[in-house]
Amino acid sequence: VAVEFAGQRKETTTGATGRWSVTLDPLAASREPRTLVVRGNNTVEVKDVLIGEVWLLSGQSNMAFLMEAMARPAEREPEWPARARRDIAAAADPLLREFRVDNRGALRPRDDVPTRAGWMTWTPQQAGAWAAMAVYFGQRLRTSLEVPVGIVMCAWGGSSCAAWISAETLRGPELNSLWPEEISGATMNLANAHLYNGMLRPVAPYAIAGFAWYQGETEAVPAFNPYLHRFLLKAMIQDW
Repeated sequence: VAVEFAGQRKETTTGATGRWSVTLDPLAASREPRTLVVRGNNTVEVKDVLIGEVWLLSGQSNMAFLMEAMARPAEREPEWPARARRDIAAAADPLLREFRVDNRGALRPRDDVPTRAGWMTWTPQQAGAWAAMAVYFGQRLRTSLEVPVGIVMCAWGGSSCAAWISAETLRGPELNSLWPEEISGATMNLANAHLYNGMLRPVAPYAIAGFAWYQGETEAVPAFNPYLHRFLLKAMIQDW
């Protein structure tokens, strides 16, 4: 298999399962849309590829909250819908993009990334499907860095911190005595390591500048023993 991009050509041989990967040499940020070409038994072209700053955003519902939901009438914050509608109508930045990872839990680490939307561009046609945090955080980065910015949104409303931590870390010496292997009757977004396996681990090979976490305080309630949250959040950061 040969990969061609930005003047580079890298080759590799597929493994027994058909999986493969190549690593490109470091590239400078570029506003120029380019085409990445993969040649094997057939040829695949991935067009409109940019080089820039990429961040992973994760957490609960406030992180995943969509612009189209923000634009609906609200009693508590009446100014928000008007601002959201203005921002959606004025969306016009081809160098700001969001990739949404679909909600999926898994018992074991997965390799494939679940997504229906793929990469979205900040335009009026796609702006409503953007997460509000991706928009406003991404715009701040665009202004300060002046390079293309991509946001990978990997969040699930009401999810627990333990669901985003690998099973290996949960079973490690620091957490094993504090956190049970399973929680009776737990839904997928609360089950230990399930979101790490199904949503986070599949995007882990992707190069990012950093990640942001919004809330994830499900454990910080009496039913889950709030004392444990101080250990879980620290372990999650180290795990990632």
